[in-house]
Amino acid sequence: MNGSTTMRHNKRIEALRYGLEAEQVFLRTTSSLFPNKTQCCKSRLTVYWYIGSTASSAFTPAPLASPCTTEKTMQRSDRLALGYLALYAAFVFFFPWTPAEEGGLRWDGLHPLDAFSGMRGLKNFGDSVAAYPYVSGFLKVGLLATFGEMLKNRRRSGAWQTPDLLARFVVWGLYGALFTLVFALFAKGVAALMGTPVWPFGQPPALDHSFGNTLIFAFSTSLWMNLIFCYPMMLTHEWCNSVITARRLVGGAEFLESLDKQVWGGFLLKTIVFFWIPAHTITFCLPPDFRVLMSAVLSLALGFLLTLKPKPDGTAQCAKA
Repeated sequence: MNGSTTMRHNKRIEALRYGLEAEQVFLRTTSSLFPNKTQCCKSRLTVYWYIGSTASSAFTPAPLASPCTTEKTMQRSDRLALGYLALYAAFVFFFPWTPAEEGGLRWDGLHPLDAFSGMRGLKNFGDSVAAYPYVSGFLKVGLLATFGEMLKNRRRSGAWQTPDLLARFVVWGLYGALFTLVFALFAKGVAALMGTPVWPFGQPPALDHSFGNTLIFAFSTSLWMNLIFCYPMMLTHEWCNSVITARRLVGGAEFLESLDKQVWGGFLLKTIVFFWIPAHTITFCLPPDFRVLMSAVLSLALGFLLTLKPKPDGTAQCAKA
């Protein structure tokens, strides 16, 4: 084999390699681009023709976009997302406003040295939440749970961009205001019933501040809140997402038909028992002003759980777009 033949052979091998890389990219997208099976098959035949003709002509096509570029872009967006969470946490720990006697909030200044020793920022945050429970509930859950929506989209599609983000923020904010009321209702209701014939476990927290009694109170509140409120909340929020996506009112029958039966009929019910009740037990061990904030943090977990789809054997895997 002379030098010219060897060079031509190497060019064909290199062209075939580029063609196979293109084939891998195209085959991953044809199913979503062409839902009709006939169109999908025709598109794949076109890809195979492209590979054969490219290899036989010994011309090297223009290289595809470098995977390294995409990888760096995704890493950059991931770093921005982590920065957002860090900024959110810093805002809570160094909260610079405090309720004013005449109403509203007044500037109390930044006190970074007191953030962890004197907890001045956290105290300001708790006082402001107590003074404006619904507004703070709206903002806390709206800002953090909307990030959970973006996280859900990131895991499903690989991109942080989420359509109709403002509408999703408003919906989550309204749920945050609802959480403010629901958490107080269940906490005060269970506390009033503890030690009575209706719920003869422990004593009202106001009478017994021990850790054991606090744990009984937290578990009891979490148990009843999740058994009564958790599943309807997730279901109605999913309906709101369906309305946002469809840009119209979605009927009950249409909505229920669109649900994944494995997820909503089994997997999410299990998460109530094995995740949400233990997680909210920790939540109700916290001071009242920080419980809705904890629920906002847990909304990130909800975004993650909704990306999981159970396998036939009962285990969970990441859902793909």
